[in-house]
Amino acid sequence: ADAMIATARRSGVKLCIDHSRLWAPLVMKARQLVEEGKIGRVLHIDINYSFDMDSTDTGDVLNNDKMAWLQRVPGGLLFDMMPHAVSILLHFLKEPLTISAKGMRNGIMPGGLPDELRAILSTTNVTGYLSISLGIKPDGMTIRIYGTKMSVHVNFPNVTMTTQKQRHVPRKIRRALENVEQAFQLLSCTFVNGFRLAVGTMHPPDGIASVIE
Repeated sequence: ADAMIATARRSGVKLCIDHSRLWAPLVMKARQLVEEGKIGRVLHIDINYSFDMDSTDTGDVLNNDKMAWLQRVPGGLLFDMMPHAVSILLHFLKEPLTISAKGMRNGIMPGGLPDELRAILSTTNVTGYLSISLGIKPDGMTIRIYGTKMSVHVNFPNVTMTTQKQRHVPRKIRRALENVEQAFQLLSCTFVNGFRLAVGTMHPPDGIASVIE
C-alpha cells in the first residue's frame, strides 16, 4: 500500500480504496434518503450477497493463472467479496461495538476454504446483518435499510430500488396499497432502465464509474 501511495503521488494521479458498491447509483440514492431524514432513524441494515460458482464466467476467473492470488487470500473468494458489503454496513453503523460471525464450509471452494458467512454487527442503537454465500441461487446482492418512517430495498442484479412507507390506514387496505405501490415502482424502474439501455445512457450498477468521477 505504501508503494502504491508513493507511486500515485509521484505520478500525479489519484488513488482510493475501491468500495465501489458504496458509490453505486442506487446505494447513493438510498444514502440520500437517509441523509435527508426521509427514512427516519435507521434501525437495521440487511445485506445479502451471493455469487454463482457454477457460471462459466466464474469458472474462467478461478481457473485463470492471473487469479491464482485468490487461493492465497485468507478466506479466499469469500473474503475478497466481503469488503463490498461491509463498506456499506460500516457507512451506516460507523464503528460496530459488537460483531458475531459464523463461517461454514460446504466443499464449494478448494482447500477447505469457507464458502458461507453470516455476521451480525451492532452499535448502541443500530444493527446490521450480513450474509455472503457461494452456494445460494440465484446470485445477486440486495440491501434493505429499515427506518422509523420508511424501508428501502435495493436490488443490484435487477437495478431497482423500492421504498415502503408507513401508512395510517386499516391493515387490509394498507397491504393492498403496498402491493400495488411495489408493483408500480418495479415497473417504473424496469421502464427507465430499458429506456436508458436503448439510448446508451445506462451506467454499470456497480459504482465504479461513480468512484472514478
